[in-house]
Amino acid sequence: MAAYADEIVRRAREIPGLVNLQSDLKLNKPQLIVHVDREQASDLGVSVRDVASTLQVLLGGAELSTFKMHGETYEVIAQIDRSDRANPSDLYGLYVRSESGIMVPLASVVTIEETVTSSGLPHYDRQRAAGVSGNLLTGVPLGETLDQLKAIGEAVIPADSGYRVSFSGLSERFYQSGSALGFAYLLAVVMVYLVLAAQFESFVDPATILVAVALSFTGALLALKATGHTLNLFSQIGLVMLVGLVTKNSILIVEFANQLRERGSEPLEAVAQAARTRFRPVMMTALSTIAGIMPIAIGYGRGRRGARTARGCGGGGHGVLDTAHDLRHPHRLPRIRTPRDSDRCPFCSARPALAPG
Repeated sequence: MAAYADEIVRRAREIPGLVNLQSDLKLNKPQLIVHVDREQASDLGVSVRDVASTLQVLLGGAELSTFKMHGETYEVIAQIDRSDRANPSDLYGLYVRSESGIMVPLASVVTIEETVTSSGLPHYDRQRAAGVSGNLLTGVPLGETLDQLKAIGEAVIPADSGYRVSFSGLSERFYQSGSALGFAYLLAVVMVYLVLAAQFESFVDPATILVAVALSFTGALLALKATGHTLNLFSQIGLVMLVGLVTKNSILIVEFANQLRERGSEPLEAVAQAARTRFRPVMMTALSTIAGIMPIAIGYGRGRRGARTARGCGGGGHGVLDTAHDLRHPHRLPRIRTPRDSDRCPFCSARPALAPG
């Protein structure tokens, strides 16, 4: 595990903008591994348990008793002197008692291996883990860096090794927020469609209106590229806000075009008349929205980077392509109204009045 973590750190140092990389699994604690020759120990009448008990008492110490002197309680600990256990080779000078009572040197039944181990045992999700951490320089996209780290981890760790790559902390929350916002996009579009379907009493008009949402996303992405920002958490929040904003202009034109068609106008004539009539309110609402968010988009201070990204994304997408779409293609799909709908419409053709009897 330590070898995998060190290799990931070594390769991750080549990622631009990723600094201060380190692994929390550090092999810096000396350790001695005692291998017992079971056959030799059995021939000499020494059990593995006797070897373990001898090493535990002589090296680690064992509390045998306590005594009191001048009102103080002292512990009686059996342990060899520190100077006699300072080197690993000192273990070969120890003896263990066999079943027959003979003192057998440990050197005849054990071998010692010097290794190193980690000072701690880090865990993640109740499993032993090695964590790799680092810092990002200002302006470096987090999503691209995490994708590169994941690719490095999958390249270093074999698929059949039993290990896997996962993220924690801010990186884990980044992926969670991305999936949550994807669901929020879908939910926003569905809710807008259902509300518009109930308002227009049609399943065609909402689809026509929501075409502007796709074009507004294109404008938002172009605005992000022009300003040098990335598609991060704040810009994704701006896109969610954009779904509700871009439908406004379409509703203004589509609703008026429907009213003109109910009066008897042809589809193309109704479209042209609605676009000319609604041009001023569409431009007023678009420009007022852009002007309202512009101070925040170009502002400075704490949190200015996220606020500028979100508002710039919303303003760019709302003001560029959705307005152009609404003015050029507001209502190309034909629509059929029932007589009952015409009776309720205040702008329908006048019905004949009843003559007084």
